[in-house]
Amino acid sequence: MQEASLWACLAGWAVAAGELNTAEVAFAGCEEVDKLQYMLYIKQLPTRESRLAELALYKHNVTEAEAILLQVKTHVTIKSVL
Repeated sequence: MQEASLWACLAGWAVAAGELNTAEVAFAGCEEVDKLQYMLYIKQLPTRESRLAELALYKHNVTEAEAILLQVKTHVTIKSVL
């Protein structure tokens, strides 16, 4: 039981730090299959910004996710004007 708790702590720290590879291993270690699958989903997203936004949503931080996506949209819009 203690081993699962340690894996869970590592997973939490890894998610907080944005370390998706470590989070993947830790979620596998504590047998949190749904969370492991979500980390795999996030890792396959095509852009860094989309991964950051999805990770923010995972952490229930909708405002941060929205800000990330709006910043990307603004950046893309400015580039297309220039």
